[in-house]
Amino acid sequence: PDSTLVWGIEREEKWLAWAPSSLHQPLTIVHLASQKSYQCPVLLGEPGRLQQIIPINSRYGLAIVGVDQGKFTQFYLFNRRGNILLRTRLPMRLTQVTQARQDPWHFLALTPDQPQAVLLMRLNLWQIQRIILNFSPYWATATPWGYGIADHTTLACISVGGELLGGITLDTPLTAMTATDTGVWFASWDGHQGRLERVEFMEMGLDLIL
Repeated sequence: PDSTLVWGIEREEKWLAWAPSSLHQPLTIVHLASQKSYQCPVLLGEPGRLQQIIPINSRYGLAIVGVDQGKFTQFYLFNRRGNILLRTRLPMRLTQVTQARQDPWHFLALTPDQPQAVLLMRLNLWQIQRIILNFSPYWATATPWGYGIADHTTLACISVGGELLGGITLDTPLTAMTATDTGVWFASWDGHQGRLERVEFMEMGLDLIL
């Protein structure tokens, strides 16, 4: 089947999980120290497409599957032995789910069904908060205090509590970004030449204390 490999590695590199996006093979979990592996047969042959695997912490992971031709998103919480502990569905498509740095159970999601909004999700309590924006973000990255979200010309910052903290307008169209502890690296393209630049959080006039 048409498929790509989807994988995720736990932050402290204790274990990793992988599976083909077509789910024609079971999700496999490998403990890196012992090289022991476990399989999660529940996902095998599920009628959907695996989009992301996010290791939450040293014990749990999250598999995100687009189902019903991508109209819904299914969440599978599994432990490192391959047991499914929770299965729940969100009635919309998700294009990217980003895990918070300071709270491993907190996530930000982008959805094409509500392009001028982001979803803040707390998985262990299954709380969802929708934040309406004045632009349609294409990218998201985790920061020390929340998330950075951006379209091609606007970079905004949001806390895990949903507060918009500020942002900047970019001179050239954004093509990718990632955050560090003190700022954001972003790549841009003006049609002729690529640029890689860094902006410090302190330079963005954000409403926070660093």
